[in-house]
Amino acid sequence: MYKVLPGISAYAGYLNADTSGDFGGKTKNSGQIGLQAAYDIPALFTVWGNVGYGNRNSGYEIGISKPILNNLEVNASYYNQTFDDAFGEDLDMKAKGVNLGLTLKF
Repeated sequence: MYKVLPGISAYAGYLNADTSGDFGGKTKNSGQIGLQAAYDIPALFTVWGNVGYGNRNSGYEIGISKPILNNLEVNASYYNQTFDDAFGEDLDMKAKGVNLGLTLKF
């Protein structure tokens, strides 16, 4: 990740996703680039989001996080991800949903 501006970072990486299921599919690998942004609303929470695009995938995620202890945060987010040709030629796979979790900073 590279901080472009305060609150905005650019990233590049490699994604390995297992898209297998009851109807076939296989592991898909993709390079990916994207942007991530975060905005702190004092005394409430941090709003954040990211958008990424790769040679075989694309997607976004938006969420909020709230510190509950000095090194522990609670998170909630919505994601939407598409994997190109996951089940063969012209058969894409889409994954979307809600994530809830904890982040431990160390």
